[in-house]
Order: sequence, then structure tokens, then C-alpha cells
Amino acid sequence: ATGCVNTNNTASCDDGNACTTTDTCAGGSCVGGSAPNCNDNNVCTDDACVPATGCVHTNNTASCDDGLYCTVNDTCNGGSCLGATRVCNGGTLCINASCDENSDQCVYQASGLCSVTGAVRYYRDARGVGSEPSTKPVPNVGVDFNGDAGAEATTDSDGHYSIGSVAGDVTVKTLPKFGTPRASDHNDAVSSFDALLIARHSVQLISLTGKQQLAGDVSGNGVVSAYDSGLISQFVAEKLAHLPVATTKNSDWQFLRCASYPSCTTPEYTYTPLSGPEVADFYALLYGDVSGNWAKASTLASTQSSTPTEQLEAEAIENDRALAARLAGTGPVQIPRRTGDASIVMESKAVSTRKGNLSTILVSVGNAAGIQGLDLTLGYDASKISIVDVQPVDRLAGYNAIWNANNGSLQIAFYGFAPLTKQSKLVEITFRPNGMNKVVPPRLVRAFANEGAIPMRVTGAPLLPPKTPPAVVSGAAPKKSTLRK
Repeated sequence: ATGCVNTNNTASCDDGNACTTTDTCAGGSCVGGSAPNCNDNNVCTDDACVPATGCVHTNNTASCDDGLYCTVNDTCNGGSCLGATRVCNGGTLCINASCDENSDQCVYQASGLCSVTGAVRYYRDARGVGSEPSTKPVPNVGVDFNGDAGAEATTDSDGHYSIGSVAGDVTVKTLPKFGTPRASDHNDAVSSFDALLIARHSVQLISLTGKQQLAGDVSGNGVVSAYDSGLISQFVAEKLAHLPVATTKNSDWQFLRCASYPSCTTPEYTYTPLSGPEVADFYALLYGDVSGNWAKASTLASTQSSTPTEQLEAEAIENDRALAARLAGTGPVQIPRRTGDASIVMESKAVSTRKGNLSTILVSVGNAAGIQGLDLTLGYDASKISIVDVQPVDRLAGYNAIWNANNGSLQIAFYGFAPLTKQSKLVEITFRPNGMNKVVPPRLVRAFANEGAIPMRVTGAPLLPPKTPPAVVSGAAPKKSTLRK
């Protein structure tokens, strides 16, 4: 007999070390197995194993990534990855800036605290002697602020508009107004009285303001002349639905931005960016309304013609309506084709009257087809003759002649609602000798047809007196009427 026998086995055991696993008996001893997996998959802990207790996870302050776009500078804290809130630059009073986690970007939205407001006023008031600027409101004006050529706002009956909740880069500007079938909201403000004012300005009987000249340049070529008077005459006779300048600019109205009236610029305000509530005011003028008598439709019935000038314009409007009614159905004005120069012909004749011997010069135009306005300048010796009168030969056909004789210069603005055709008699100039002086008739200095569009030459006119500028035969525009904004 041998007694007790202890045979080694491979049973599971515990070696008393928490940092081993699957302990197994081997060679009579308990042998620890592999180390335990202490990784908790948390970047914010340092993982380790203590034999007495096993795995331990100690918090750290390492850099980390919480996976969120709207946090920055992520750092471990208390075992968690935490970041500071991302600041989206660009926020202002007008813009709320915030971070959008869904789109991973900063987003900018109008705060609702900023708006652009303003008013559109008419450029002139015809009451009394006339004044600029006026306070008359202009309704129905479209205002654009996002560049899409559409109206984000429209002026109300008081001329006011408001665009709310605006932000970012903004350009505020008025939109064109072009009516159908005739000029937009013209309200009968353009009349033969305006044509008369232009003609008076053309012969230097009056001086129009820069803005009146802008309104009167209905041809749109930068010159105010009898040609513009003729075009207005056609408009009021309803032979033109729109004045040429309106057709060219696609607007019956001109709008202006005037920081200090009458100093004005293009009608727009630019903010890059808008930093707070703004006021953007504009002025408006209706092409053809030289007098400034335009008024919004709701006030027309209550407008009273209290001054002589206002009475004259009211009478002109009534006469224009009658003329338009008389010409209704006759079709638009036809501008005939033409070739070659037009020729000025002057014929003199003596006339005896009870008031003494008078002389008359008949001024005619050959190859006159298409002439709608003619500006003439004649020179004369004021010490020898006096100008008595200038009259259109065919007033019944709607032709007018405005004249001014001063210091040896006779200026005539001739116009009508229909263009001349072929050979046409224009005006008769009547003058008388001063005392017993020999009659020396006026000499033609300049002939300016349709603002220079039709070349002119002189036929049968006396020679020009010494030191008198030569007659214009090339059609160059006179500098004195150049427009100023």
C-alpha cells in the first residue's frame, strides 16, 4: 500500500488575481489566463486593470469629437466629450445667425427688426408761380429690393411704401411705369399749355428749371425745342399713345433720388449690408408735364383753377379734349419718308396800313415732309426796324408760332400736332422801319428742324449781316437747351 496519491489536474481555478481570466490548474498550480478586456470604448477614460479589483476607468481631459457640427473645441470632461457652442459670425440687428445641426452649417435669417420705408413725391407744384419740389404724393409706384424687377411694395394713395423684415445686401429702386394703352396715370396733366411753355423756353421768353427741361425733353435726346412742343401736341391730340422718350425708356415717368433737391441721381439706394431700419425717398416726374400740374386721380375733382396760369392750363386741357374728339378715328400721325435737305425760303413784301408802312416776310419750307418742330433764329438791326408780330400761316390746321424779339435777335418756335408735308408756308413776320430808316429785312441765322434730325439749307434768303453767326445747315443741336438733372 502506498497511501494518499495527489494527481495534478487541469480544473478551473482562481489564482486570486482579478487581472487574469480563465484560470486553469496546471502542474499542480492555478495559472492565470489572458488579461481581461478593460476597453470601455470611451475616449474620455484611461482604461487599466488592478489585480485586487479588476478593470478601472479613470476620467481624462483629452481632445475628442462629439460628432456635432454646432460645437467646437471638444474636450473630455467627467467622462464625456463636451464642446463649446459654435458662434456663427455675421449676425446683426437685421440678421439672426444660428447653427443648424441638420444641415451642418450656419444659417442666417432676417430678424424682423429692419425695414425700408419711404415715399414718392411729385417734382413740382404748379400752384401760384410754381415751386419745386412738391409734397404731392404719387401712388401706384412699384418698388423693388431683391433685383428681380418685380414690385415687393407699391406706394399707397399717400405715396408711402414699406418693405418689412429686410436683411443682407439690399438695393431699393423704383420700377418703370408704362401704361396701356396710353401713358400711365397721366391724369390729363400733359396739355398744349406744356407745349407752349416749351416753345416759350425755346425762344428765351422764360427759363425752365432743370427738372422742367427733363420733363419737357419728350424726344429724349437732351434738347428742349419746338420739336418737343410738336410731340406734346400730338400726344394731347391722341395721335401718340406714348411720348418717344417714354417708349425708349419703357416708362412714362422718370424717378429720381434727390439727397438735396434739385441735386438728383439714379433712383436707387444700395446697402451692403443693411445695418438697421432705413428711409429711401424718391421724386417722380411725368414726361411732358412741364408746368407741374399733375395730381393723383382722387384729387382731380377737387382741384380748383384759382390763378391765371391754372386757368390757362384748365382751358388748354378742355381744348385738347375737344381736339382729340374732333380727330378721333383719323388714325395715328404718319411720318412720311424723306430724302435730301429741307430748304428755307424767305419772301418779302410791303404792306401799307393806317399805322404806317409795314413789311412782311413769308417764311416757307421746301421738302418739309416730316418736320414736326422748327426753331428759327433771325438777326436784324434793331436801330432800323422793329418786329411787330409773327403769326403762323395755317393756325386752323393746329400750327403755332411763339416768338421773341430782343436786341436784334428774333427767335421763333414753330410746331403743331401734325408734321409738315412737302412745300409748307410757316409764318409771316411783320416789321416796321424805325423813323425814316431804309427797310433792312431780318436775315436768317439758324434753322433747326426736329432738333437737327432733318438737315436744312437756305434758299432765297438775304445775305447775313456782318458779325452774325452763319445759318445752321448741318442740324447741330443748340447748346443752350442742354438738360441738367
